[in-house]
Amino acid sequence: MLVFIKSIADFGNPTAIGGGFNTLAVQVYQQAIGNYNMAEAAALSIILVDISLLLFIFSKYFLEKKSYVTVTGKTAKERVLIDEKHISLPIGFFCLFASIIIVALYALVPLGSFVKLWGINYSFTLDHYRYAFSMGKKAIIDTTIFSAISAPITGILGMIIAYLIVRKRFLGRSFIDFTSVVGIAVPGTVIGIGYILAFNSPPIVLTGTAAIIIIAFIARTIPMGIKSGVNTLQQIDPSIEEAAQGLGANSFKVFTTITLPMIKPAFLGGLIYSFIKSMTALSAVIFLISARFRLLTIVVLDQVEVGRFGTASAFSTILIIIVYIAILIMYKAVGLLGVSKDNIKLT
Repeated sequence: MLVFIKSIADFGNPTAIGGGFNTLAVQVYQQAIGNYNMAEAAALSIILVDISLLLFIFSKYFLEKKSYVTVTGKTAKERVLIDEKHISLPIGFFCLFASIIIVALYALVPLGSFVKLWGINYSFTLDHYRYAFSMGKKAIIDTTIFSAISAPITGILGMIIAYLIVRKRFLGRSFIDFTSVVGIAVPGTVIGIGYILAFNSPPIVLTGTAAIIIIAFIARTIPMGIKSGVNTLQQIDPSIEEAAQGLGANSFKVFTTITLPMIKPAFLGGLIYSFIKSMTALSAVIFLISARFRLLTIVVLDQVEVGRFGTASAFSTILIIIVYIAILIMYKAVGLLGVSKDNIKLT
């Protein structure tokens, strides 16, 4: 489901390397930005949403019928690993091959940033980075600040909503459950169009502000934080919490001393995921950006569209470095909180 939705909603890759091929997400952008035809863009968005939502609804209600409890209050034997060579070796070689391809693709980005013109002139140069740091400093700062603001908000809201969905019963729970994760199924271009139509006129005018960009970041990443929390809570047998309540602990005490420590890896995973996806967001925010603010992904796309691939590679390399530095800092903080980074779930 996620692969299909991410593919059909992808905007950046078809724009950069699509050539003569076109996709719905690109058409939405071209109609909205290129032709200034918001009605046509909205109509194409409806088609895109219908395709994604049908698959999302089918997958959601099919998976909800199954049980995933793996952490119970009862003793269990140690997990048995697959040690048959005829199974583990082919899978291992396939994963190694895929990893090499991915690493090679990422390695080409910084390499392209240090040559004058890839494919024609391979002489070493730092001109692309000089331009990036002189003209793109604001984009670097804005992207990092907006992502740092949205990440903790997303992480906290995601865990609260996940706890309410899994552990509480109240009127409207199913509606909250559905709407909280529907952002997974809604393509980013559609969210961008919706935000323009919703917040471009009174009573709430947010177009051109930093708030609308941060809200878009949260809306795009919170479904994964919620799903991570839901998946973790579904693996924890409620009898553990019921035992604490039976011993006299109230709901707040149970949540803070029993539930919260067990979902802490999911919370930290959602935090890191939110920061990464906010730093690399493109499709949802390309409609919301203004002259007051710049984002690295938008700058990269601008450079690609004018054929300055060296400068685009330099901006991309800077983006990758910022993301990995942030991940290392977060992993360090995670270690101080007593959580192993191997237990963090990046959905």
